Amino acid sequence: MSDARLAHILNECFANGQLHEAVLHGKRPPASCRRVEIRPLLLQGKLHYQFSCLQEKRVEHRNFLPAGARQETERLLQQEFTEALLRTADNEVVVHMLPGGRVRLRHKKPQAPQPPDMNHNRTPEYLIPEGVPCAFLHRLGIVDAQGNPYPSRRDKFRQVNRFLEMVRDVSGSLPAQDPLCIADYGSGRATLTFALHHYFTQVEKRSVQLFGIDLKEDMTAQGNALAAELELQGLQFVNAAIGDWQPPCPVHLSVSLHACDTATDYALAAGILQNASVILAVGCCQHELRTQLHCPPLEHMLEYGIMRERLTELVTESLRSALLTACGYRVQMLEFIDAGHTPRNIMLRAVKGSSEGQEAAWQRYMQLRDFWNASPTLEKLIRKRLEGEYT
Repeated sequence: MSDARLAHILNECFANGQLHEAVLHGKRPPASCRRVEIRPLLLQGKLHYQFSCLQEKRVEHRNFLPAGARQETERLLQQEFTEALLRTADNEVVVHMLPGGRVRLRHKKPQAPQPPDMNHNRTPEYLIPEGVPCAFLHRLGIVDAQGNPYPSRRDKFRQVNRFLEMVRDVSGSLPAQDPLCIADYGSGRATLTFALHHYFTQVEKRSVQLFGIDLKEDMTAQGNALAAELELQGLQFVNAAIGDWQPPCPVHLSVSLHACDTATDYALAAGILQNASVILAVGCCQHELRTQLHCPPLEHMLEYGIMRERLTELVTESLRSALLTACGYRVQMLEFIDAGHTPRNIMLRAVKGSSEGQEAAWQRYMQLRDFWNASPTLEKLIRKRLEGEYT
């Protein structure tokens, strides 16, 4: 009975062209996507349905004619997802796939039905949307008073939103209680510091204690002046070295974006030693290991400056990732922003997790370190903690 009702709903949605949008979530093995979003699309004058598979590092799109879209949706619900929301002009259907092949359907009337946008090149949906006034981005010269990005600053506008998407993906791993304590090490001009404040206070409606730490006194003075001008509560910029600053509250989210060379290691060490729930770091100018790398089988590669530079970046980030894992974090390496905008674009996204496998991670780290004859600053900074756990 339930299968027949679901088949009828899917037929109505796809065969008759009534579907405005759908979202499939609640993934189960072997699903490779976190969720799938479906929308109607006109291609060469014919109705198609675009399936957007949202993965950890990218989004993949596939287009189907109505019959194929109906079959693919049914397959995904039977094999890969447990829940779906199907939205038409006058109906919303919530689908729950139950054990034993049973299906539960719940209908509700949408509050404000809107016609679907079937434009193939529609404007991306940003957390800070275009065309909506945003005071801090306007004052920083990225958007105009109406919230439209200046042409020369569009890449920066996309970078801000890309960063906030990465934060949103791990916001569920942060403590639920307020205020949320955030440290942005090496905040510089502070565009992303202000973006963090905007996201948590305006999007997630949370209170924060957010500190931007930087060595340049003029940068922190400008940050504090703008925060005061915009009357942003809980945002403060501090003129201090990363290793010298003592947080006034337990840090929940530790951020470091493009801190030069070993400054990133000091920021990572601070996050680790403070037991931050989430650590986000994008390194820059990985000079420290450039002269250290020594591996006889690969000496020919290391003779070339460009190869040594690229290897240094990859080895540096791999060693940092291994140390974070050995300290109990689940680590992802992500592309922060398109390499055409900045070549320093590897983000380490670390979430505090189970200690299972830390000993093996420590062994892997030492093997990698010794293979390259490296002596990383990060290991020295957290040596006492490591000695307590592995000696």
